[in-house]
Amino acid sequence: MDPPIWSVPRLWDGERVFILGGGPSLKGFGAECLRGKGRVLVVNTSYKLVPFADALYFADKRWFDWEEPGVRRWTALKVTINADAWRRDDALKLIRSGKMGGLSEDPTTVNLGNNSGFQAINLAFHLGAGRIVLLGFDMRWHGSGPSIVTHWHGGHPRSQVATVFTRMIPAFDTIRKPLERHGVEVVNATPDSALKTWPMVQLADELM
Repeated sequence: MDPPIWSVPRLWDGERVFILGGGPSLKGFGAECLRGKGRVLVVNTSYKLVPFADALYFADKRWFDWEEPGVRRWTALKVTINADAWRRDDALKLIRSGKMGGLSEDPTTVNLGNNSGFQAINLAFHLGAGRIVLLGFDMRWHGSGPSIVTHWHGGHPRSQVATVFTRMIPAFDTIRKPLERHGVEVVNATPDSALKTWPMVQLADELM
């Protein structure tokens, strides 16, 4: 039997949504400042930073292999495009993977964009976000040589090639105008981010 596909409802209609990626700028981040300031959508391992987050999104089966016990304990909404993960944890909401780039307006589908952060933005759109604030979207590495750091948690068990960011960044430009047409504002509160698709803001201003 094919797994059931979730049609994402507008649970967060018009609300502000903080999306936390995995960039090094989140190392030591005090997530309590986000409590009560809007919805929180965490991507991959950033679920460990915000235990009170409203939703978790991931796509990579390898990541689920590493983090399955923690994901199983997650009691809030958790969403993936990975059917193999759903078969191991049917509390997951399964949605379809769409094309590379652009905004999917089909509530059963998110487009890919070469990275989970891109997909999480599409998911936030389906959930009804009115304003999206990006955190941990560094889209660059910190350090050099053997000291390169690509994630706040120091990286995954299998090292990633830092140059992958050069493939990720252009995809975000493909969803800027579609989101604008739908009246969804996006800002980037990631310090020193290489992602320039949206205006840069100070997190403190978003929390006022």
